[in-house]
Amino acid sequence: MLIEGNVLPADADNALTRVFDITPMPLENGLRLLADVQPELLPDRGIGPLTRKRYWTDIRDTGLDAERLLDHVRARFSLLAPEIMSPAAELGAPASIEEGVTLTLSIPLRGHLQVRVAEVDDRRFTLLTLGGHALAGAVRIQTEPVGDGVRFEVQTYERAASIPDLVLMRTLGGSLQDRAWAHLIENVVRDTGGNAGDVQQASESLAASEAAVVQRWAEELVVLRKQREIDR
Repeated sequence: MLIEGNVLPADADNALTRVFDITPMPLENGLRLLADVQPELLPDRGIGPLTRKRYWTDIRDTGLDAERLLDHVRARFSLLAPEIMSPAAELGAPASIEEGVTLTLSIPLRGHLQVRVAEVDDRRFTLLTLGGHALAGAVRIQTEPVGDGVRFEVQTYERAASIPDLVLMRTLGGSLQDRAWAHLIENVVRDTGGNAGDVQQASESLAASEAAVVQRWAEELVVLRKQREIDR
């Protein structure tokens, strides 16, 4: 109906305002507010084993130490990750990584995935998935000094949210997602003018005891973030 032009002009007599005294809200603003109040979808809410994946490379000759490299990535995240972040999917979404904000990523074959920045530290930041999406888990992006360079690493902890999602991620979806995170790292190397070898990656299914540790870690992040919001 919107495509057909079934809309009210801005100066029209709008019963929503005249009769019910309600000020209309633009759709993009409403969707953003809705995302901001969605609870985190922690790893224990998913299906199948909890999988940890790591993607990393050691970057040299950038003139940036570990802290400044992470600051660079935080400030330019939406530009550095064109394949996994879709800024246009959430109009007005912040371009940089700040604690508490909600971002929209684009997961291959599964569409948009909304995540909340649960923590920001000197050498890492962590994203937690929100309810209603295909994956349950967390993404941690971190830096650390290694020899004469800096290791840039992405760690994902994820379970599929449903059986169809589990099947999809175990087939083509998983390999496409691997490529997307590797592309982020390659873009960071290129954007900083550094030199690095090939992106390395590793994957493993965590034992129940290890998954429990990850679950407690994610729960603590949510509690600490909410406490800091109250303190502010």
